[in-house]
Amino acid sequence: MRRILTEQDHRRAGPDLPGQVIKRLGPKKPLGEEVYDTLKKAILQGTLQPGRRLIEAQLAESLGASRTPVRQAIHKLEQENLVERQDRGGFLVKALSLEDIEEIFDLRSLLEAYAARQAAEKITPEKIRFLQDKNEAFRQALENKTGDLAALNTEFHEALYGFSGNRRLQRIIHDLHDHFYRYRVILLKIEAMARTSYEDHRAMIEAMTAGDPDRTERLVRRHILKGKEAIKTAIRRGGLELM
Repeated sequence: MRRILTEQDHRRAGPDLPGQVIKRLGPKKPLGEEVYDTLKKAILQGTLQPGRRLIEAQLAESLGASRTPVRQAIHKLEQENLVERQDRGGFLVKALSLEDIEEIFDLRSLLEAYAARQAAEKITPEKIRFLQDKNEAFRQALENKTGDLAALNTEFHEALYGFSGNRRLQRIIHDLHDHFYRYRVILLKIEAMARTSYEDHRAMIEAMTAGDPDRTERLVRRHILKGKEAIKTAIRRGGLELM
C-alpha cells in the first residue's frame, strides 16, 4: 500500500501536540464520549494530521482528561481505521493512501448515485428549493472565502440522499460519513474542484427538476468519480498538500 504521508513528514512540523491544537473539553457529554468525539473531529478536520503520533499523556493534558478515556478513544478510532498501531508500540493517525482513495470514492459513487436516483423519483418543489438554497450557500461561501466549504458540501449531499426515503441506504451511507468527510476536506482545497462541485450540483438539481432519475444518477456518479481523479492527479503532480 502506497503511503501519501509518513510520520517523518509530520515530525518536521514541530511537537506532536501543541497545547493550542485541541480545545479543552466541556461539560456537555460524558467524558469518554467527549474525548472520543474531540479526537475524531481533530483527525477528520486535519488538526491531527496523518502520520502524527498519538501520545496519551500529551493528549490527556491538552484535553484536561485522564489517560484512561484517551486510551479508550484511541482504541475505538483504531477500530474505525482512523488510527493505526505501530510495530514498535504506540499509535499514529492513519496515513492516507491511493488505495483508500479508490475504495472510498468508488463506494460513494455507487451508494450516493443510487440514493440520488431514488430521491429524483420522489422529489418535490419544496425539496428542490431546499437543495438550491444549500448550493447557493456553498457558492457564496466560495466567492467570499468564508464558511466551511466541506460542511456545506456535506449538507447538500446528505439532503440529497436523505430525500431518497431509503432508511437502510441512509444508514449505510451514514456509517461511512466520516471517511467521506475527510476526503471532502481534501478535495475542496483544490479551488477549481470547489467551483466544479457547485456547477455539478446545479446540474443535478436541473435533472431532478426535469424529472429525470437516470440523468440524476449518472451526474452524481460522474461528479464523485471526477473528484477521485482530481485528488489522484494532484497527488501525482505534487500539487496537493494532504491534511
